[in-house]
Amino acid sequence: MDSLPAPSPTLKRKASVLSRSHSPAPAIVEERPTKKQRLRLPTPPPDKARRPRSAHRRAMSLPVPSSQWRSNLEFPLRSQTASYSPPQSASTLTQVAADYDSDADYMEEYVIESPVRPPKEVEVLQEAVPQMRLPPLRPLTNVETVRQWDFTSLASNPQFRHDLLLDPDLPFIRPSPSYAQRILMDAYWTAVAREVATGCTCTAFDPSSGAAQPCCCQILREHDSQSLMGMLSGIRAMGPSLSIPARLPLLVAECRSVLLSALCPPKNPAWLPHPGKQGQYDQAEQDPLPPIPDAPYTDLDLPEYFRQITGVIVQNCAPIRDDMVNRLVEAAERGDVVWVLKSLLDLGELMKMDLANFERPRLVEHFLHEAPSYETRYVYESLIAARSTRPKNLKALMPNTHLWLTTLPSSPHSPQHTWHRLAHGMSHFLLAHALSVPAPLLPETLRLSEPFINSLSTLLQDTFALSILFYHYRTLAHLPVPKNYRRRKPVLDYMELKQQILSVGPARLGAPSSGSVADNAAYVDGIRSALLLVRTRADDARYPSTLPAHRRPVPLERELLADERFFFCALQPTAHGQTLLGTRARNFAISTLSRALSTATLTSLRLALPANKQDPETDLRSLLSDSGMGMDYLHGEMRELGRRLGRLVEIHGHVWKPVYEAEGWL
Repeated sequence: MDSLPAPSPTLKRKASVLSRSHSPAPAIVEERPTKKQRLRLPTPPPDKARRPRSAHRRAMSLPVPSSQWRSNLEFPLRSQTASYSPPQSASTLTQVAADYDSDADYMEEYVIESPVRPPKEVEVLQEAVPQMRLPPLRPLTNVETVRQWDFTSLASNPQFRHDLLLDPDLPFIRPSPSYAQRILMDAYWTAVAREVATGCTCTAFDPSSGAAQPCCCQILREHDSQSLMGMLSGIRAMGPSLSIPARLPLLVAECRSVLLSALCPPKNPAWLPHPGKQGQYDQAEQDPLPPIPDAPYTDLDLPEYFRQITGVIVQNCAPIRDDMVNRLVEAAERGDVVWVLKSLLDLGELMKMDLANFERPRLVEHFLHEAPSYETRYVYESLIAARSTRPKNLKALMPNTHLWLTTLPSSPHSPQHTWHRLAHGMSHFLLAHALSVPAPLLPETLRLSEPFINSLSTLLQDTFALSILFYHYRTLAHLPVPKNYRRRKPVLDYMELKQQILSVGPARLGAPSSGSVADNAAYVDGIRSALLLVRTRADDARYPSTLPAHRRPVPLERELLADERFFFCALQPTAHGQTLLGTRARNFAISTLSRALSTATLTSLRLALPANKQDPETDLRSLLSDSGMGMDYLHGEMRELGRRLGRLVEIHGHVWKPVYEAEGWL
């Protein structure tokens, strides 16, 4: 068997990072070459002759800079589906990177060396002193990060404004830290704990193992005691020999600033007056928090100062945070300084988030009132900025939108023709986006709605796949039984089958979660398990319940392969899939969504309902039953599809309907 190739330096570095992720202390940066290693690097020959392969390989295996190592650890934030966490702005990410780079540059300046030049006979001992790297000097949760919960910051994000209009119940949650941020946070709090316990500010980590090193002052004292100049002079035998800025004073000031921004929020704009909650302070009033005493930080009585702060927090914090406040008070009483500092930062950010959740209905009302002018201006400016020349008219600026609206089928409803035509256009586009490969081009006016449309497409694909399984279940349950078995009328329990399919099937029934090989394999295995469950439950419905289990036929392999071919043939948007179920599903979804739109959109817009459609629940159930596709028990999913699509039509029509009518596109 051929031997495996040797791993590249990049793979070695990634493996070392992954192995260090399970160590008790985080690794901050990779080890950089020492001065001697840099001097030993090969230099190009003067005659520019080709170097040997071994020398070239040594030259290419240089250590990677710390900036590239950090970029490997930067994972994307989770996609927002059912909640909103404010994304880190460019300024915030730059601030984190700037803090990290400043620490790196600071440590490069403070390489642990003796300021007194030793003689040549002891210079070999100087190389044995390790080079260490410092954790961040500032906490990652600070005034700049919690400022993202202010109303002005939330209102300045176009995507957030649009998502909040489409889903008014969108809750605000704290953003999850990335892997690199968790490493920096653990290193920072390790340094703070050592500073509180011993007063030493020179905490560092071994780049190779990630373990926290002993105090740098102790290392220098041991080194000076072994050196000749250290033994002769005795100058550095007392006290710390390295002056690194203390983290504790800056951390106490950051905690106070974060709490002050939550207790005294910035003045809201005129369009969003403050509700006047009792216990909250105005910026013009006196600062409620006790000031930091003017004394050296080594002489500060931090437990007493934190007891005063917790007394103010107890009077002003929301009842939902009572448990956290009680634990904070207990920690302040027993003098746990590190836990109190960390909890104060978390509590300040949570208080800002609670205030944003409290004001969310007022934000939705304001955004809805301002959406037509704000969103149209934003789309126009972004489309014009992406072009080299300014378009002559709106048709040239939005060709996809013009093509989408002018090729729509005519609406069967005469009253409110524009709204029904727009609703049919949205339904056709959603079905084409979910069931067509490749998906149609997204209209320019729907780009802000792309995450919402993708979630609707996902829901429609999963519902369509579940309807195929129900249809197959009904078909198998009504198959004839052998002559030696007595046939009984099948009793089909769709709701129980639905719960079992969702438990044994894949995470998504309509398509794999991603295009990777592992996800595709997991998706196929989950569908096979669901198909085996469907066939087993169909056999249970066909044969008598008194029949022993050993006498029931076992599903054959060829039957399971036929079930799998049927499912994927019906699911894929191919010619065969359209022949089997695709066309009927498309017509069914158009009718269902149109009727759901009659209640979701037209009622909210105070428009008259079409005739003979005043009972949407009965109408929806009868339509599902008449479809004959196993959709009898999918009225909940289809009602949710209609509700969300109706909200999309309402918001999109509220913003763009006057523009479409003025251009003659509707």
